[in-house]
Amino acid sequence: MNADTLQQCFEDLDKILSDRFCHSDLQRVSWYSPQWLKNTLNNALHEFNRRCQRWRDLYKDADLQLITHFRYAKDKQQIAATITANDGTELLRLTYRETADIWRINQGLTRSQEKGFKLDTTSGEWVSKEQDRPTDALDNNVPIPIPNSSF
Repeated sequence: MNADTLQQCFEDLDKILSDRFCHSDLQRVSWYSPQWLKNTLNNALHEFNRRCQRWRDLYKDADLQLITHFRYAKDKQQIAATITANDGTELLRLTYRETADIWRINQGLTRSQEKGFKLDTTSGEWVSKEQDRPTDALDNNVPIPIPNSSF
């Protein structure tokens, strides 16, 4: 915030806190002062950014758990071109199709020792860590595919 905006915020907050109800409460506490209010406003953006960092890290971890796969849509025409060397060795093959299906696969918790999720193969139910199930009926490495719409 620039200095003028910060000063305007300070003045507005000071008016609000000067209210007869707030003012009497604030006079009874030892921590409040106009300087405290100015310091709090000066640090507001920095503190907000610092506190949001945990959520940014969580989002980044969740995003790293996802892998993306593409699959050509079956009902669309495919166009392919190949570049070959003089001896017939294929150097490059380009394939184009109008549409593809995108699969985002959740591979499980990144901080967990196990990859994937637990699935009870007998009942077909997802199993949480807290649930007690016989281990011979559990598949511990089940990724969750998330199909996206074609584009």
